[in-house]
Amino acid sequence: MRTHTPDPDLILVPESAEPWEDVRDALYRRTPGPEPDEPATPEGVLAALADMTPAWRAAEYSRARTALPGLVRDALSLDGRHDDRAAKSKALSAASWLLNMTRQFDDAWTAARLALPTRICHSFSPPT
Repeated sequence: MRTHTPDPDLILVPESAEPWEDVRDALYRRTPGPEPDEPATPEGVLAALADMTPAWRAAEYSRARTALPGLVRDALSLDGRHDDRAAKSKALSAASWLLNMTRQFDDAWTAARLALPTRICHSFSPPT
């Protein structure tokens, strides 16, 4: 279970940099992130989401934000299997919520739209 989400205590955003730019880069796939040692897995995406949850629930959005680029990049890299779709939807829904709460409205809508088709596909999947 590998996650590509960096430790928030080790990330320094230069004061001149816009703090959400790395999240936007991942969301819009503008620049590739660091090359992972192995591909993302649904378990790794859900584990990264679980690691971010305490900061998110405590409204420590700047701390939770540091996990978003890796989480979004990993979620978007998952292919279309059932477990992948569910993990991708949960991660992008959480990203959308966090972006909305920090007034990044256009980016929140983008994350929500990316999460939505996976939910629709999931809800209409035939039983196995």
